[in-house]
Amino acid sequence: MRAKQRSGVTLAELAVGLGLLTVVVVIAALLFRQSFQTQRAEESPARLKEDARVFLHRISRHIRNCERSLDPSYYELLGKEHSSVVMRVVTEKSRRVVGYRLTSEGDIVELSYKDDYKPKAANNEPSKRRIVLRNVKDFKVSIDDLTRPTLVSVKLEVRVSEAKGTPPMTLQTRVNLRHKQ
Repeated sequence: MRAKQRSGVTLAELAVGLGLLTVVVVIAALLFRQSFQTQRAEESPARLKEDARVFLHRISRHIRNCERSLDPSYYELLGKEHSSVVMRVVTEKSRRVVGYRLTSEGDIVELSYKDDYKPKAANNEPSKRRIVLRNVKDFKVSIDDLTRPTLVSVKLEVRVSEAKGTPPMTLQTRVNLRHKQ
């Protein structure tokens, strides 16, 4: 008589199949993880650059609508760089006192003050404080061209990467004051 043919998989074939499947799944997971890490590494500097550009746009708009530079005063801005600025900003909808300051942690903070702000006064505590940009190496505001005394320069250096030897990204803009000081 003939021997019956068995259909099915032996234990050895099943073990080999599961081993190969495990190797394929591990390789796919490693490739996915590497791809995700590469995307994150490329996306982080791009996001930081975009945040820096948005900040420059925001401070430029405030300088354009600046009624008066309070601290430092307009005359203190002439020819000298400052790492903070407080100004009275006037728009169609509001009038407010806004300041920007570089902290020791490398953040630029937007400060909102009461409308009765007095330079160098002891009670000048901001009513609202918000971090607008991180990883900042340097921030300077000045009027450096004395032949054009309404042209305010804003310079910004941002650390794009924590890797050693990576230079900071430098952004600069010049904005005309609209109001007389």
